[in-house]
Amino acid sequence: MVTALYNVLNAILYCILAGAMVTVSASAIRIPFGIAPQTGWYPQDYRFVLLVLAVGAVWCAWRF
Repeated sequence: MVTALYNVLNAILYCILAGAMVTVSASAIRIPFGIAPQTGWYPQDYRFVLLVLAVGAVWCAWRF
């Protein structure tokens, strides 16, 4: 039981970490697209959200 709980929590933390890394990559790519820096807790520009989704999709398509 403890091992299963540990595995679930570990998987959730890895998902959060992967999402953070995709967001960091998208924040580097946002400059050529003219998207303002995202300084709040949540994105202020819908284009940044689309850019993050696109970067994640490219990464998943390339990886698998």
